[in-house]
Amino acid sequence: MGMAEQRVDLRGHGLTTVPPDALRRPLRSLALGRNPGLALPDAIGDLAELTALYLDEMALGAVPEWIGRLAALRVLDLGHNALASLPAGVERLRALEVLYLSDNRFGALPVPGCAGCASCTCATTRSPRCPTRSATCATCATSSCATTR
Repeated sequence: MGMAEQRVDLRGHGLTTVPPDALRRPLRSLALGRNPGLALPDAIGDLAELTALYLDEMALGAVPEWIGRLAALRVLDLGHNALASLPAGVERLRALEVLYLSDNRFGALPVPGCAGCASCTCATTRSPRCPTRSATCATCATSSCATTR
């Protein structure tokens, strides 16, 4: 299967459902952004090879919990939505390198992977370990690179 067959870009098509053939495997990159009102099927959570998922500008108030099953995910774009908190399961995305969260409704963000406290918030900082911004838990000082840019 060639590289073109491993990417599906359906951005801005005015979709309300994902065409079933769009979720064929193996799939490395899936762009569904700019489709407000699009229903996100549970089958996306079964795409074990997926490394990039773009769900930007979809008016999402929540993200399905299947997001935590995408173990190979390196890029997750949730920017320009209506999210007030990180989706459940994001902390399980150990391969995640880039998490876009700009232009949402966050108050304080929990630090992904923080197990040091029950209610942690983050402060965006730069650290020598992370060439981009990272988050540090204000309560237990856990640090993570997988935060907003």
